[in-house]
Amino acid sequence: MPVQVLPYASYGLRLWSMSEMNTEGDDLGQLVMAMPRRELFALKGIIQNVSLPVLESLQHEHWFALPEVIADDLEAKEVRIGLLVERDSQYLVDNDGVLLHAAEVPPEVEHFGAGLLGLKNLAVSAGRELMQSDGKNIQLWGYLNEDSLIETRPYFILIYKMIASDDCQVPDEMKWVGIDDFDSLALDPASALFAEVLSGKSSPGSAS
Repeated sequence: MPVQVLPYASYGLRLWSMSEMNTEGDDLGQLVMAMPRRELFALKGIIQNVSLPVLESLQHEHWFALPEVIADDLEAKEVRIGLLVERDSQYLVDNDGVLLHAAEVPPEVEHFGAGLLGLKNLAVSAGRELMQSDGKNIQLWGYLNEDSLIETRPYFILIYKMIASDDCQVPDEMKWVGIDDFDSLALDPASALFAEVLSGKSSPGSAS
């Protein structure tokens, strides 16, 4: 089940937890974005430094295919976007322990910009719908490419961070959690990775 359904213009944008993205559902016929694995082998874990070869590959070499076709292609990986929402050093977490929300990228994203511009606009739309705000304070924060977790193995995820305004209402079934309180939560595996980095208990990876 999706954590939240966020309309992207007239298209359906769904934010998922990492564990839910591997379950079968109604979207099996939906084409999604893919990119070559070639530039991703140098990335492991949560990466914050900009990798121009990765961005250039994503910009110029992406395509769209069925998820099961991408999964069977050893030279490809599905591209997703992820969203972190922060306000005064607190992060938005839902009642299921999801800190990092992710969304599939449908072909319709191309109507809102080519390549990286379309992905940024998709993240802006997600943040706007989630927080009922203008979504202006959203920037690319980093990437997630982690093959050691079954929940994240099929995906290369661009992570966008939104700085929410003080007057933003908390969405239903979500709450603000301070960095020092992450340890008290039962976070999903991908969110737990981000909690470790955000709290300073581990450092982001790097491109080798």
